[in-house]
Amino acid sequence: MCSSDLQLLLISGHTIVYFFMKSWALHIGAGNPGLFFTCVNLSTIAVRVLGMGALDKVNPARTTGLAMLFMAGLVPAFSLAGSGTALLFMAAPFGLALGLTMPLLNAAMFRASPVQLRAANANLLMLALDAGFILGPVIGGHMLAAGAPLPLLFAVCGGVMLAGGLCVLRAARHTPALGSGRL
Repeated sequence: MCSSDLQLLLISGHTIVYFFMKSWALHIGAGNPGLFFTCVNLSTIAVRVLGMGALDKVNPARTTGLAMLFMAGLVPAFSLAGSGTALLFMAAPFGLALGLTMPLLNAAMFRASPVQLRAANANLLMLALDAGFILGPVIGGHMLAAGAPLPLLFAVCGGVMLAGGLCVLRAARHTPALGSGRL
C-alpha cells in the first residue's frame, strides 16, 4: 500500500468524523458542537507548533501508524460519550493524533520515495486528500440513508484508521528518524 492510499484512508476516516460529529454531539445533548472542533483544531495546532523541532527526530511512518492505531480505538469510543463534556475530553487526544499523522505521513512518503518520484508522489498525496474529502462523507451519507446509526459510522471510521495504521507501520523500516541511523 502506498502513501497516497494511506492518505485516502486517513482523510476518509477523518472526514466522517468532521461531517457527522455535529449530529452526534446534538444527539447526546452537547450545547455547542463547535467546541469539539475547536478543541480538535487547537490540539492539532499545538502538537505541530510545540513539536515542530521533535517531529524530524521520530520515525514518521512508525509515529503515523501508532497515531492512526490510537485513533482507530478513539473514534469508535466517540459513540460512548454520554455528554458534551465527555466528548470534549476525547477531542483533544483526537486532535493531537491527527496533528501528528498529516505532516508525518508526508514526511514518510518523502523519505521512502526515490528522488525522481518525490514530486509525483507528493501530487498523489494531494489527490488522495481531495478524494478522501469526497469519499468519507459520501460513504457516511449512504450509510445513514440506508439506516445505519451514527455509532456505526464511527466504528467504520475506526476500521479505516486501523487498516491505515497497520499498513503504514509496515513501511517504518523505510523511514528512519533523520540523523538517528536507526529504524
